[in-house]
Parts: sequence; C-alpha cells; structure tokens
Amino acid sequence: MNMTRNVNYKLVINNEIVTLVQTIKEEILKGKQRIEHTIANEKTTTCWIIGKYIHEHLLNYKDRADYGEQLFKDIAQQLNTHARALYTAVLFYETYPRILPARAQLSWSHYKILITLEDEDKRKKRGITYGMFVERVGWARRGWNYG
Repeated sequence: MNMTRNVNYKLVINNEIVTLVQTIKEEILKGKQRIEHTIANEKTTTCWIIGKYIHEHLLNYKDRADYGEQLFKDIAQQLNTHARALYTAVLFYETYPRILPARAQLSWSHYKILITLEDEDKRKKRGITYGMFVERVGWARRGWNYG
C-alpha cells in the first residue's frame, strides 16, 4: 500500500515539475522578447536624438554650403561609422520632428524604409498601415513591400 501511494506521489511531483519547468521556459522567452523590444526602441530613440543634434548643429552653419558634407565625414570618422548612417539619422529627425521616440511604434528599420518615401502622403499612409501590422502581427523588416 505504501509503495503505491509513494509512486503516485512521485508522479504528481514529476508532473508538477514538468509544468513548472515549462512555465519558467515560457517566461524566459517572454523576457527575451521584452529585451529585444526595449533594445529596438532604444535604437530608434538614439537615432532620432542623434539626428536632432546634428540637424540643430547644421542650422547654426546653414550659410556655409560645404560645411554639412564635411561635418558628416568628420563625425563619421570620429565615431567609426558611416556618414550615410548619420545622414539617415538627420533625415529621420527632419521627417518626424515631433515624434516621441520613447513611444515610437515602429522599429528603426521600419523608419529607415518610410523616410525613403518622398511623398508625405504615401509615407503617412504606409506608416499608419504598416505600423498597425507591425504592432499587431510583429512583422519584421523583410515583411515590408515598399515599392
């Protein structure tokens, strides 16, 4: 009798442990997803702020036509990055000067696509449409058709 009760007890404990381990695995996955979302949001915020700083700096020297091009080269070299990345950050800020980056709904990759659209109406239309999809179904950059 004691043997049967002991086996049943072990089975119950083992099942509870399996459930516990599965719950922990799910929470680890959720945590990783939250971390990835936070990192993506911070990247978007950082790019917007960098664009703002450079844009405001350029306004102080707008009378010197050659200054901007050299500025991007100099900053890129000192930061060990590409001037194109800095141009893109400025374009992001100029395209969305009133955005609240900390509350941005799209990732930096999505904004990089949107800022390439010259027509503001197309940009707004795609931004809202794709933004809703990104938020609801978690589309990655490769899921965008931006032709």
